[in-house]
Amino acid sequence: NSEAFLIADQRPYSVKELLGAISSASRKPVRSFGLPGFIASFCSSVADIAEGVAGAHLAIPTMVSEFGKHSFCSIDKAQRELGYQPQRSLALGIREAWDQMNS
Repeated sequence: NSEAFLIADQRPYSVKELLGAISSASRKPVRSFGLPGFIASFCSSVADIAEGVAGAHLAIPTMVSEFGKHSFCSIDKAQRELGYQPQRSLALGIREAWDQMNS
């Protein structure tokens, strides 16, 4: 008998904060732009149709549609049952991952 746990930080981050942490870690500017909500909705519909008709998962439309949503993983269960406590901030974790991938 096994259980799955979502492991994340204690608070949600905006896409802007995530991109800022990536930019800081990579020491390169990350360009971003806002998308109107209807584009995210359209991409979600395209991804759903493709999956339903062809059984194919389209990564790009799915990713674009997810940026239009607010989602957050609760770590309550991991804290309660495993005693989990995040040891790194988003910025530090991304910096360490970036440095490890580029060393």
